[in-house]
Amino acid sequence: MTRSCKTATVAEDTISAISTPPGKGGICVIRISGERSLAVIREIFMFHGKHRNFEPRIMYAGNIVDPSDKTLVDSAMCVFMKAPNSYTGEDSAEIHCHGGTACSEKVMELTLKHGCAPAGPGEFTQRAFLNGKMDLAQAQAVADIINAQTELGLRQAGLQLAGGLSERINRTKTRLLELLAEIEARIDFPEEETGEAVAESLKKVAESVRENLHSLLSTYAAGSLIREGAGVTIVGRPNVGKSSLMNALLGRERAITSPEPGTTRDYIEEQISIKGITVRLTDTAGMRNAQSSAEKAGIEMAQDKALGADLQILVLDGSKPPSGEDVKMVEKAPENTVVSINKADLPQDDGFKTDRFGEKKTVHTSAKTGQGVEELKEAVRKTLMENTGTVESNEAALTGIRQKQAVETALEAVNVFFALVEQKESLEILSIKVKEAMDSLGEITGETTTEEMLGVIFGKFCIGK
Repeated sequence: MTRSCKTATVAEDTISAISTPPGKGGICVIRISGERSLAVIREIFMFHGKHRNFEPRIMYAGNIVDPSDKTLVDSAMCVFMKAPNSYTGEDSAEIHCHGGTACSEKVMELTLKHGCAPAGPGEFTQRAFLNGKMDLAQAQAVADIINAQTELGLRQAGLQLAGGLSERINRTKTRLLELLAEIEARIDFPEEETGEAVAESLKKVAESVRENLHSLLSTYAAGSLIREGAGVTIVGRPNVGKSSLMNALLGRERAITSPEPGTTRDYIEEQISIKGITVRLTDTAGMRNAQSSAEKAGIEMAQDKALGADLQILVLDGSKPPSGEDVKMVEKAPENTVVSINKADLPQDDGFKTDRFGEKKTVHTSAKTGQGVEELKEAVRKTLMENTGTVESNEAALTGIRQKQAVETALEAVNVFFALVEQKESLEILSIKVKEAMDSLGEITGETTTEEMLGVIFGKFCIGK
């Protein structure tokens, strides 16, 4: 399939959009792309001084004026970029006016009146992809940079934008292309080698492809964790300090705390960064026999949240002897659990021995004084990374489920290829499987994709990017 997701009519439109966030601000940036970009800014922008024409890639000072009545709208800066030396690869322009709702909307309105159509979500980056300025993996990295919540997420998105993932994919595709070329040469000159020699030669090349695909797949768990973050649920009996510990982790008062059991009846969610990983932290109702229907509902929600979490923080009150319920919770806790023995500022009961918790990471904490909170964060980070593996700081990883599925499909085609070789299947059939693997990898870089898929991908972008 070719790179195509818009009809020729839409692709010829000149589009505009406000690229900066809505609301008050020092500067608002309005982007324009398409063949009428220069004509539009000539209509509504008046130069300061002696300038009369736009030289590409030079920022000019002037005024935005409504041509219908010569009304001054704002003082602004304007730049024109000649195709193909622009972000989209088309003639493009940017207007930098003052931020604020009325001003930015008025300038945007003038661009629409003078030949622009409103840009859709991600349409500037979509045009950059269609015009060959970047591949699909790089285009998705643009959105990941915008959405990055942590330095790790930003770094991984930057590696993909720089072409790191595309390079890994293309290296594997090159090996597949070499394999296909060898197969087709064997078809053209079948008399040159015996069947066993041919099979061994083909399997040798295919094995290197399989190793590359396994290596790529091994990066997904950590890559997804860096990009999407993790759900961490705080669980435990009432009055062990779950809400206080959540406040300590957040560094601010968010959850209501009280010595009265059952204070937290609904779960509370907040997002924080723990050692470079985005964590969706959830405080839940204390686990006990409910005293009311509202508390029962809260406990049921807590159990659901705990089951769906990537990691649990099990909080125990270290100042009291372990109860039978404490022991049961420890025994039933899944492997992805970090145990917080809380209230370390009080005299500790000898019943909480670290050997009681097996291989689970255990941290003594005090939500009141902050003791052990940083150690708890580190234990959370280590447990999450142990469950997902790691990627090197300069290694581009698979971060999206679509990328993972494409590599899995390619690997499946290669595995079938090996089975067909063992079955002494015809070279023509073998070539089909090689092409299927190449097409699957091409979905990541955008060489083989559909209009519908591009619509889904770019539809998740913000307008103006």
